[in-house]
Amino acid sequence: MNNLLILILYYTNLMLKNINTLLFISLITMTFNGCKKGENDPSFSLLSRKARLTGQWEMTTMESTVVTSKTGSNNISTTTQSFADGKLTTTYTDTNGTQTLTRRYVTNYEFQKNGKFNILIEDYYETGTKRTEQNIAGTWFFNTKNKELEQKNKEFVSMNITSNKTISYYENGTAFNIDLNANFGLSELSSIQLNRLTNKELILTLDEAISTQFGTGNNASTSFHTKIGVQTFTKK
Repeated sequence: MNNLLILILYYTNLMLKNINTLLFISLITMTFNGCKKGENDPSFSLLSRKARLTGQWEMTTMESTVVTSKTGSNNISTTTQSFADGKLTTTYTDTNGTQTLTRRYVTNYEFQKNGKFNILIEDYYETGTKRTEQNIAGTWFFNTKNKELEQKNKEFVSMNITSNKTISYYENGTAFNIDLNANFGLSELSSIQLNRLTNKELILTLDEAISTQFGTGNNASTSFHTKIGVQTFTKK
């Protein structure tokens, strides 16, 4: 009888251990999945989302397609861009035909802990000399959860642009400056979607649709601009 009791207690204790183990595994799994904000985020990270985003990022690859059309016009233009190994290839197609251009291109992002950001974009002529240098600055913050837009908490980053300066160069080296904020009083709030965020890799989903109204009455027309694609950055 004592042996039977001992055996029952042994198996009961073993079952409880197995149940506790399963509950622990389920809890860990749910916790890890709960850490994912972007669609392709790692299941678990010891670093906070802000800590992973903070730092300097360099664009390493990009694929995008832009389609532009206008009401009352049959001219629909399509621009595809592909970036790799420091080179940007742009193919522009409309009713007049297709043009392709390959040139050096640089895009760097910096997100600071204090909520500020800087963006550097450099574009070059085919000859290799610099054509434009754009410096954009402002403040950033994570968006909160939005059920209506099906956005997870911290899946998107909002960027309030407070400074947008461009230096343009002629091929002979002559330069002139354009300050959009100072000259035109422009400021902009835009959002970027974080498809994947690790401590070393950042992937942004490009998905935007913009319509712009021109003229009034019978002369009114609307242009439509859509852009889809993916940008990949590596932390410096």
